[in-house]
Amino acid sequence: MVSSNPTIVTTRRVAEELKALVKSNSTRLFVVPNFPMKGEVKTKNPIFHSILSSAYAGGDILGNSTQPHRNMDGLIDMFNNNNIGSLTLIGVKGESSKKVKCLGFLPRDSMYNEMFKHSIGLMPNRRHWLHRYRDANKPYEYAHAGLLVMCVSSFESVISNFKGNCCTFEDYEEMKQKLLYFKDNLEELYNRRLRTLDFARNELI
Repeated sequence: MVSSNPTIVTTRRVAEELKALVKSNSTRLFVVPNFPMKGEVKTKNPIFHSILSSAYAGGDILGNSTQPHRNMDGLIDMFNNNNIGSLTLIGVKGESSKKVKCLGFLPRDSMYNEMFKHSIGLMPNRRHWLHRYRDANKPYEYAHAGLLVMCVSSFESVISNFKGNCCTFEDYEEMKQKLLYFKDNLEELYNRRLRTLDFARNELI
């Protein structure tokens, strides 16, 4: 199919590996990153938050995912058991606690309005080899909502697209340490959010 049809993929790695497999000069592969369309994003400049809060958007069932690349086991416990701010889960059904709020599905406009209330957008999946081939949409939505994006370092396409405008971690312990740092450095966090939104408006659309 790829050798005889124009093909759109979302990451350079997928394009490079398909070209190597097909070995044909006539292959027409186009990389179109998974950025939101201009008409989808209706954002405003972020406001300073005096208390750290993070958001996660997705329909994953935490702790019960059958897909290893979506593994987020221990995420809720990490927020409940540590002083790293609060976590709001958008698109996730579950029981809320003092530090973790589950909102369930929200329409797109409501999702952006909810994201705007927080400072950090998380991609808290545990490392997996499949991440190098994926280009999730949510980090770009986070950026357009004025959030600093934090993701596991195995999402190489996301990291490449952000060109230094996101924060990475290797595992949950490192993510916890970085959240603790930002909790005590909210002014720096706010400035990074402003830079991220400016970058998103110019590059991630």
